[in-house]
Parts: sequence; structure tokens; C-alpha cells
Amino acid sequence: MSAIAGIDQALWELKGKYYNAPVYDLMGGGCRDSIRVYSWIGGDRPSDVGVAAKKVVETGFTAVKMNGTEEMQCIDSYDKVDQTIERIVAVREAVGNDIGIGIDFHGRVHKPMAKILAKELEPYRPMFIEEPVLAENNEALREIANCTHIPIATGERMFSRWDFKSILADGYVDIIQPDLSHAGGITETKKLQLWRKHISCEE
Repeated sequence: MSAIAGIDQALWELKGKYYNAPVYDLMGGGCRDSIRVYSWIGGDRPSDVGVAAKKVVETGFTAVKMNGTEEMQCIDSYDKVDQTIERIVAVREAVGNDIGIGIDFHGRVHKPMAKILAKELEPYRPMFIEEPVLAENNEALREIANCTHIPIATGERMFSRWDFKSILADGYVDIIQPDLSHAGGITETKKLQLWRKHISCEE
């Protein structure tokens, strides 16, 4: 799919150059004038992450994304849970309650600890938790979603619309994050977007 993505994106670029038009015009035109973005701030040490969050907020960002935790065993110590909370608290104390915080677990957590972390993080109102489990364990998202009100994001390790089929149908993921360069390119991801709209209409 990465190879297909490379070819697909090159073809879109060639077509754009031929018509002297940006790709978004070739796809029907722009749909917004601005979009909210977040800045990556790391997240490995509480003191560093608080300072980093404050710096990016001072430059105008209204949201940040950070590491959630190091790798965790299936059943792990609450010390690692406490360390995760310390990092989130450091960001909240540095930037206040109005700044969005995305927490990326990079699939480093297994379902039992992901459920605990999601519950413990709720008081700090994250924008989302990303990849609480690896994509090959997406069936665990059902239980994790039932344990928390925090939106769940995933998708960068999923490589075609077929990989997204079950999570879209089940409705346990709130934010999908396909990587254009690995998920088949612009064309495949556009199909995924249309598919998601179709599923939402059926619901």
C-alpha cells in the first residue's frame, strides 16, 4: 500500500501540474479556510513537557499532543500509571484547562492497562487518546471505549479502507487517522472518507 500510495500521489501531482491547479481543486474545491492544529511536545519527563507545552501555546497553538507512556506489560505497576498522570498534570498546570491535549500511546499498552489509564485520565479532559492498543488488537477498543468518555483515535498503522471497516462499523473509534503515504494515497483515503460518511448516514 505504501508503494501504491507513492504512485497515487505522484499521479495527483502530475494532474495538478497539467491543469495548474492544487489537488484540493481537483477534488471539488476547498471546504474550509482554517483548521485547528496541535503541536507535538514529546512527553517523556514531566518538567520538560510542561515547559514545552507552555512554549508552543505562547506561539499561538491551542492544542498539543504528547507521549502517553513507555511500554507497559499486560498487567503492570500503578507506578507507570502515576507517571503518566504526572505528565498530564504538568501540562494542565502549565497551560490551563482551555488547551487541548492529545495523548498518544503508540500501541504500547495492552487492553487491561489501557482501561485503567483511560479512566485515570478522564479528570484531565484530554481531546483524545491515540492508539491505546496496536491495530492488530483493535477488537479491544470496544471494552476500552466502554470504560471511558474520552474520544479514541487510531489509524496510522492501518493500510487500506478494509482495515478500517470494522472500527467504522462498530463505532468505537471517534477519530480516524489514515497515513496518506501508507494507506494507498489520496485516492484510497478519499474512498475511506466517503465510506465513513455512508456508514454515518446508515446509522
